[in-house]
Amino acid sequence: MNILEAKEQIKKTIHIYLKKDTYGEYRIPVSKQRPVFLIGAPGIGKTAIIEQIAQEMDIALVAYSMTHHTRQSALGLPFFEDREYAGKSFKISGYTMSEIIATIYETMERSKKTQGILFLDEINCVSETLTPSMLQFLQYKTFGRHQIPEGWVVITAGNPPEYNRSVHDFDIVTLDRLKLLQVEPDYETWKAYAVNRGIHQSILSFLDMNRNYFYSVKQTASGKEYITARGWEDLSHAITLYEESGFEVDETMIGGYIHHASCIQAFSDYYHLYISYQQKYHIREILAGAVTAEIVEEASDMAWEEQFMVLSILISTITGAMKKNTETDDNLHRLLMILKEKKQEIAGEKTEGRRRIFTELAAGLETEYRQSEQAYVVSETGRTRYHFLKTALQKFAKVPDEYEAAYQSLVNELKADITDIRERLHHMFGYIEAAFGSRALYVLMNRLTEDRAAYTFIEKNGCEDYEKHRDLLMLTDKRQDILNRIEERNESLHQK
Repeated sequence: MNILEAKEQIKKTIHIYLKKDTYGEYRIPVSKQRPVFLIGAPGIGKTAIIEQIAQEMDIALVAYSMTHHTRQSALGLPFFEDREYAGKSFKISGYTMSEIIATIYETMERSKKTQGILFLDEINCVSETLTPSMLQFLQYKTFGRHQIPEGWVVITAGNPPEYNRSVHDFDIVTLDRLKLLQVEPDYETWKAYAVNRGIHQSILSFLDMNRNYFYSVKQTASGKEYITARGWEDLSHAITLYEESGFEVDETMIGGYIHHASCIQAFSDYYHLYISYQQKYHIREILAGAVTAEIVEEASDMAWEEQFMVLSILISTITGAMKKNTETDDNLHRLLMILKEKKQEIAGEKTEGRRRIFTELAAGLETEYRQSEQAYVVSETGRTRYHFLKTALQKFAKVPDEYEAAYQSLVNELKADITDIRERLHHMFGYIEAAFGSRALYVLMNRLTEDRAAYTFIEKNGCEDYEKHRDLLMLTDKRQDILNRIEERNESLHQK
């Protein structure tokens, strides 16, 4: 299965494990709640989806890498305690609370969340001294004498033996206490994630043209060569910050994330060509609607690889603006809900009373945010939203009698941005239709549909050009479906 399918399986598993009957008892007893064992090649997003699940289900997350734990840190330290049996006193051995379980309780106390995920990574790489205790933990959810709290689901992960020399193969007894999910790298699944994550467009367009470089782990005569999905995502963040800082993205920098000689060379060449095209092929003029016949003719003579690169740059520019606008729109809606809830209270106060209300709202927002941080469930979007709302409320506290005008000013800025984006989008459609034709239009339509923020923007604010070309998208999909059926039929005939 791919990583997205695994994510859905885990969410469903958590849902049924937390389900209770009318008496408040778990429908599946804790001892029968098999921990999920997510096994797959390194860097394909196993840890990332656990974080996403915790955020989406609004539950806490405690994560540990088991390679860092000894028997003492996982089970607790031994000590002697006095016990009395049949009127006689005895000293028996006990254990302090496990560091892992103690962290769960601390997280619950700080975040105020009683349900969560205990994520144990590299579970098949535990030390030999800890291995005997893992069977008990996997079945009874206890480390030493202490059980993990109710409402916490155990998710584990590991790499197959071919990727890690430290891996111990689980025996049947252990495997039979786990819910096994095997995950394989899949570019299309990762691409859908990457588009909405805002992965640098140079990476997306490069991989679209060179899918063999998406994921590779192999041993060569000169050592290990590997490319992972995690490497591409980390490289994307680094490229963005390098560009903002005016630093050069060279092979040395790329090699810090991609450990594959030919891929480093290929992507470096592609990236520098990509950057040169931003200046060479009139991106600003296209989006401003200042396209001349010469610009169109120049584009028509390009090879498809060149057209695809220009198209990728245009798409990146417009979808980036759409994403920012959509987030601002959502944040303004949330701000409006806060103001509506407090409207009567604000109206009944004078200047200082209103100032106090806005100050308290900002402080309350910060408390909620810090609690979510303690639960490790703050997404990038959630972080941006928090800072937007807090800044707005603090601004209102400075002008408590003009807060409505201050809010309207934010709305007017959003509307002006919407108008600008719609105009640029119209100009882009016109240029692509005139210069590149239907193949490029399909790529554009497909990307605007895949990108959650872009599609939300279009659905909410309209785009005549998108509606005009919907049939192209549908016809192309139908054509692909027919081709797939023909291929399946041919394979079936061949097998016969």
